[in-house]
Amino acid sequence: MIEMDDGYFTIEAFEQAHKTQKQGRGSKTKSNVVIMAESTILEDVSTVNTERQCRYFKAKVLPDNKSHGTDDAFQHAIDDE
Repeated sequence: MIEMDDGYFTIEAFEQAHKTQKQGRGSKTKSNVVIMAESTILEDVSTVNTERQCRYFKAKVLPDNKSHGTDDAFQHAIDDE
C-alpha cells in the first residue's frame, strides 16, 4: 500500500524575506513537497493481529500547487516500483 501527503517546508531565505512574505500556501519562503510511504501488512499467524510496517519513503519537491503535478509524481513513484 502506498500513502501520500503533501507539506510545505520552509526554505532558506533572507530574514527580511521571511518577514515580508505571506504564510502558508503560495509563499516564496515555502516549498511544496509531496511525501510518499510504502507500507506492508504484517500478520501474526498465531494471534491473527495485523500491523503495518513502513518500508520505503520518497519525497519530491513540486514546482507548483497544481493537481497534475501531484498526480504525475505519484504515477512516477508507482511506475518506478
